[in-house]
Amino acid sequence: MHVQQVQLPSSLPQIKEVRLLNKIRPKQTS
Repeated sequence: MHVQQVQLPSSLPQIKEVRLLNKIRPKQTS
C-alpha cells in the first residue's frame, strides 16, 4: 500500500495530461 501511495502522486500529473488531451481531442475517448 505504501508503494501505491507513492505511485499516486506520480500518476496525478499523467491523469492531468490525459484530461487535457481529452479536452483538446474529444475523439480519443479511450
